[in-house]
Amino acid sequence: MTRLKTFLISIIVLLFLGTFIYSKINYSQVDREYVENLVDKRFVSVNNFDNGVILTPKDREGVIGYIFYPKNDEDVNSYIPIMSKLSERGFNVYIVESPLHKNFNTNKIGNKIINSNNGIKRWIISGESEGEISAKKFYIKLKERNDLDIKFHKYYKLEKNLKEL
Repeated sequence: MTRLKTFLISIIVLLFLGTFIYSKINYSQVDREYVENLVDKRFVSVNNFDNGVILTPKDREGVIGYIFYPKNDEDVNSYIPIMSKLSERGFNVYIVESPLHKNFNTNKIGNKIINSNNGIKRWIISGESEGEISAKKFYIKLKERNDLDIKFHKYYKLEKNLKEL
């Protein structure tokens, strides 16, 4: 009975570990063909960025960074049409995904994004649902930095207030 119990526990651990590794490798890869139909390719480039997606203005540097933490278990592609509108206006938009589509380790991912964009001094942090909680926590940590202009923005107001950003 002890051998069976050990064997079953080992199988469960291996399945969990395998799922985690598979998820880590494959969840952030954007389906190019599908995404290209969601954006105006004349103005926006879409690429994978570490754990998520980056939308950038085509053929020019983004002047404002927008970090977005999505709702848990939401398909990232559903945010791309509205986020591409921001990118058309000069924003580098990062849609952050975390392991298993849960908002784990989001501060580390957010810091990595900011540190890889030394030229951008103005940042907007946003999120939806559970992602908003992660975004708010990250915003609170970042707002103490004097070298950056940091704002928090509620996602549900994005379409209404696109011109204000």
